[in-house]
Amino acid sequence: MLTVNTPTDFATALLASLGAPASPANLQAVTSWEAAEGGNWHNTARFNPLNTSLQLPGSVNYQTGKPGPGVQAYTSWAQGVQATDQTLTASNPAYGYAPIVADLRNSAGTQALSSSVSASKWGTPAFAPGGGSTPATDLNTSLGGSTILGIPTTPPSAPSNPLDVGGDFKFAAQFFGWSIFTAMIFIIGMFFIFLGLIMLGVVLLGPVIGPAGELIPGPVGFAVGRLSKSGKGSGRGAPARTAAAMRAPSRARRSQGRNLFEQRQALNEQRHEHRMTEIEHRGSVRRSNMGRPTSATMDEPPF
Repeated sequence: MLTVNTPTDFATALLASLGAPASPANLQAVTSWEAAEGGNWHNTARFNPLNTSLQLPGSVNYQTGKPGPGVQAYTSWAQGVQATDQTLTASNPAYGYAPIVADLRNSAGTQALSSSVSASKWGTPAFAPGGGSTPATDLNTSLGGSTILGIPTTPPSAPSNPLDVGGDFKFAAQFFGWSIFTAMIFIIGMFFIFLGLIMLGVVLLGPVIGPAGELIPGPVGFAVGRLSKSGKGSGRGAPARTAAAMRAPSRARRSQGRNLFEQRQALNEQRHEHRMTEIEHRGSVRRSNMGRPTSATMDEPPF
């Protein structure tokens, strides 16, 4: 039974299956290739460090867990080595795998192997030192992703071996970093969307939204107030009114109401006085016409 515990163990087994020497140059080349692919050690393609897609009895798609095309998860290390060997040696010659086998059998080294793999249909990017590749240890090469400030932009894959405590801790740390990164991107995006809506409101509504700048705390309110006072919030360039100026018309209306009430009260008093004078005058005229003594005659003492 084949036992593989490290990438070097798999490289040794694959080289023996291909009839290639397990030289230091070959071991370094194959382990560099494994690191660039990230199979088994950094994804769920069990027993498949080079992410080959050859289907064998019992193998399944490493993403769906069901039989089907795509990168395979195998049943054992022996089956994984067998699948990789058959893919390299028995595939369509047009795939360009023959130079890969030749480089390994000639111990051509990492640079030559990287060039042959990149030129073939295997799909691994250049992995030789100085080749400008991004190792699959970033958990993104096989998914076509990238990193920002060392944080993967795609969620990391769960460790293939559930009993690997170190791998579990590494996965938890990477997942935590990815979660924080995603949350930060969401918060920053929502902040700029909100700020953009505020600025759009300032531009479109002008004097209507201008006074609200004095009521909004922080830099947003300051920016709104500054834009409104500079006249950028209105088509005519008119400065926005302050909160005190907005309250002034209500005080003026109340004062105007009081003045109008006083004027009406004075007018009613004048009308009442005029009516009483007119009534008294009409009474005097009526008594004079009837030959009755006036009030002055009635007040004189009799002789």
